[in-house]
Amino acid sequence: MDVRVGRLVAAAAFAAALIASQTAFSQDGTFVSKEKKFSITFPKDWEIKENFMGTTILALRPAAANDVFRENVNVVTEDIPKTMTVEEYFSASLDGLKKLLTDFAEIEKGESTINGRKLKWLTYRHRMGQLKLEVLVYCAVKDGRGYAITCSTVEGGLEKWRKPFEQIVGTFKVVD
Repeated sequence: MDVRVGRLVAAAAFAAALIASQTAFSQDGTFVSKEKKFSITFPKDWEIKENFMGTTILALRPAAANDVFRENVNVVTEDIPKTMTVEEYFSASLDGLKKLLTDFAEIEKGESTINGRKLKWLTYRHRMGQLKLEVLVYCAVKDGRGYAITCSTVEGGLEKWRKPFEQIVGTFKVVD
């Protein structure tokens, strides 16, 4: 449980990832991890980092002058008990966020289906140093693996960034 929480917190604080072996990008910007068994597509002009701060993959929007923060999407994967449901994984992750993030405030939560997979989602605010952030995170599970797809922006930015974040998350697939 503590490892899961630590990884999810790292993801919330703009983590990223790349698995040294068994990963590939297609020309359309799709990242595929055969090892972690998922794919996701990012905008072609976003900066991609693999295996960064405990994440599997991190994508950052293009840099702009005077950036204080770059909106980003990352995926964290971890082994979990094979019997753990998405509801249990989501609940454990939420408990960890509440304990470990400074000024954590839940905004809303729900569930959706993306590419045939049930996901639980949460939006929340927290502070990281001087930065106040808004985050949209989706959790999924399959066959003993937990997936957290985390989308981060500055406070007040979620209204602008929610649709682009949802478009990226909408490409997420668990692959065999």
